Formats: sequence, C-alpha cells, structure tokens
Amino acid sequence: MLEFERTASNQVHYVSMTMNGKKHALDWYYDSTATTWDGIDVNLQLDGNFQQARYSVWVQNMTLTYW
Repeated sequence: MLEFERTASNQVHYVSMTMNGKKHALDWYYDSTATTWDGIDVNLQLDGNFQQARYSVWVQNMTLTYW
C-alpha cells in the first residue's frame, strides 16, 4: 500500500509504503504532474518472495487488450 497526499504547494508527498504488513516511512516530496490527461496507462507489478530477494525483470512486446 502506498500512502500519499497532495500538499498545499501542489507537490506530491509520499508518506509511507506498506509491504508484507510492515509500514516504511518515506517522506518524499516531488513536483506534481498535470491533473488532466487523455491517455492509457499500462502497469507491471513486481512482487517479492518471502525474503524480498532482489531480481530484475525485462518486458518485451507487451500487449494491451481492451474491450
């Protein structure tokens, strides 16, 4: 789970991230992007194993199907 908020100065504040039931404080601030957008997003979620061992993933020829 990712906890974030938009600040009064229009930045995005990433407060914390929860992984495997453990909450980690982030306290990161980034300038926000445009609030309007006419596009499509494709996401890839990478989940760790029980040890959270490091690994790499390469994506080639991803296909988006809609109906």
